[in-house]
Amino acid sequence: MEGYRDARKAVDRALALDDTLAEAFENLSFILAAFEFRWAEAAEAIERALALAPSNGQIVATAAINAAVGCRMDEALRLSQKAIELEPLSAPVHMIRARILGWTYHDDEAAAACEKALEIAAIIGENGPLAVEAIVKTLHTTEGMTEEEALEWEFPFGQAVFQTQDSKEGPRAFAEKRKPNFQRK
Repeated sequence: MEGYRDARKAVDRALALDDTLAEAFENLSFILAAFEFRWAEAAEAIERALALAPSNGQIVATAAINAAVGCRMDEALRLSQKAIELEPLSAPVHMIRARILGWTYHDDEAAAACEKALEIAAIIGENGPLAVEAIVKTLHTTEGMTEEEALEWEFPFGQAVFQTQDSKEGPRAFAEKRKPNFQRK
């Protein structure tokens, strides 16, 4: 319960600083639904997040869960499919789709979505963890920026990754026809 209180304080502070942060509204929606059982307010928060970032697949997936919890299963199925279309390489989005398919008795489709999520996670897991972390941070942070702004923001992170031993290990392993041994260095 203590973690919930800290999360709520962080979300409230983020929204006080900038009430256009879609991810903050997404997290507020989760907190309102899962911990405070304030369903109508949770629905309002996720709708605000969707209005701010309609092409963010994770937010669309969270909206799908919100719809499912509210027993709006057709909407949940539609939103979870849209989330997949927006982020086809996101293992968490595929897992959310699998859950919703399972909740709606689409067992074969749920199993296929689960398999896809595991396949994606395995592929991502084979890449250098420092590079993957930098990419994920960039994707989440640059939402809504122009391409020029995003590239300017991302550049120092990319350069830092290129200076690591791991960035050299990947091409070396490829040339030697072996699996890379990333060390997070």
